[in-house]
Order: sequence, then structure tokens, then C-alpha cells
Amino acid sequence: MHSKAKDNRPLWVIGVDAGKEALYARLKITEAGPGFCHFPMSDQYDLGYFEQLTAETCRVRYTKGFAHREWTKKPGARNEALDARCYAYAALQSLIAGRFRLSKQADQIEAMLSKSAVEEVDRQYPHESPALPQPPGGPDGWIPRRDWFTR
Repeated sequence: MHSKAKDNRPLWVIGVDAGKEALYARLKITEAGPGFCHFPMSDQYDLGYFEQLTAETCRVRYTKGFAHREWTKKPGARNEALDARCYAYAALQSLIAGRFRLSKQADQIEAMLSKSAVEEVDRQYPHESPALPQPPGGPDGWIPRRDWFTR
């Protein structure tokens, strides 16, 4: 989503939860191909980097009977690598949404990152993010109380 600040600078709302879910799903892909995360051999990608990259877990919490996902960081853990990777993914998506062509293969990249491609990756490599359960009561979460209708 795009809006403007008071001084007309563009502001972008980033779906961080969706970015983390996409990243965790892609980290489960073990063979090179669409969605696979490449980490070249270098001092930058040591054990500490991967601990930061996987420092958060997704849990389901309930508020007023409605389930929602919440990402929580392990106590004492650092998560800068995860945040940086999610922001980089959001930047890539904004370039693609703006029709910026990254290379001659931009159409292939755009198709790979399309919703159907991500759904295919999720189908082939299900991630551990828990599905949102149905709220108690009816499908909309409404639980009528008899005392509301009688006085």
C-alpha cells in the first residue's frame, strides 16, 4: 500500500508477517530452483547469521475469541538478518510492482514471484506456520448470549 507523508514523501506499508512466512517457506526448499534461497560461501553467512535469520517463530494468539498470527523472537536472540531479508524482499516486490525490469529474464522472475508460484511452493514445501483455526461460535466468531436479549 502506498500513501504520502505530510511532506509528500511516499510511505509504504510492508506486510512483514507475509514476508516472514514467505521467507520461512523458501528456507525449507532444499534444491535450487524457483523460490530457493541462495547463500554464497563467505564470512557474512556464518552460524550467527542463520541464527538471526531463524530467530522468530509464528504462533497463534486469541484476542476476544479471534485467532491471529504473532511472530515472537526467542529470548535473547537477535533478528537483524531476518528483518533485513524481509525488507529486501519488500523492496524487490515494490520494484516489480512498479514494472522495473531487472534483466532480460524479468518476466520469468515476475512469474516466479507471482501469487500462483508462491502457492505452488507452499503446496510442495508446506511451512510450519500454524493455520488459523476457526473462532468459537459461528463462522464469523459471533457467540450470542441469551442475557443480551432479556432484561
